Amino acid sequence: MAGIWFQDGSVRVRSYSSATKGRQRLIRIELEVDDPYDLADVLRQLDAMQEPKAKKPAKPLQIEDQRGRS
Repeated sequence: MAGIWFQDGSVRVRSYSSATKGRQRLIRIELEVDDPYDLADVLRQLDAMQEPKAKKPAKPLQIEDQRGRS
C-alpha cells in the first residue's frame, strides 16, 4: 500500500469527498500547504504513486520500394 508522508502541521486536510460510479470509487482530497518545499514534497510523492501512462505504439514506417527505378 502506498502512502503520503509529511510533518505534523505542515499540511492540513481542507476537505474530502467520495463518489461511486458502478464499480469505480473516487476519493477527492484537498490539502492546504503553507511551505512551498512541503508542497513540492507532497507533489513528488503523488507523482511517484501514479501508474505510468501507456505509451502509444509507434506508427509503422512507410518505406517505398525503390528497386528498379532509375
